Amino acid sequence: MSPAFIAAIGETFPNAAVTVDWFHVVQLFTMALDEVRRAEARNNKLPKALRWAILKKSDGKMTEAQAEALAELEASDLLTAIAWRLKEKLRWVRKADTVQAARARVRGYRNVQTFITMIYLIIAPLGDLFKST
Repeated sequence: MSPAFIAAIGETFPNAAVTVDWFHVVQLFTMALDEVRRAEARNNKLPKALRWAILKKSDGKMTEAQAEALAELEASDLLTAIAWRLKEKLRWVRKADTVQAARARVRGYRNVQTFITMIYLIIAPLGDLFKST
């Protein structure tokens, strides 16, 4: 949600709590992943089928070209590979059968704020990431 929208809701409904559904979390991760892929494609030759391969579930239906592109990506150290792994890790957390199991899967993050910070870093504008290098 945009900061302006959140601010307006806060003024109008002071007791309201912001909640986020999984669809929009996945949408943000997917958009960030595609942005990373596009930026890297400017400087690196990426397989043509990679775009659709990374947007699909890793265990879902893929063409042979998409499966090969994904295998090539997994073997690389590109930022796109890292972003794709994070998207898949998010899917893994989401697939947990219980809330407790999902929490256990993200235990590597010391607290909820650290996990939220990690998510913000993932979905930050790509330009911000390159400014620090």
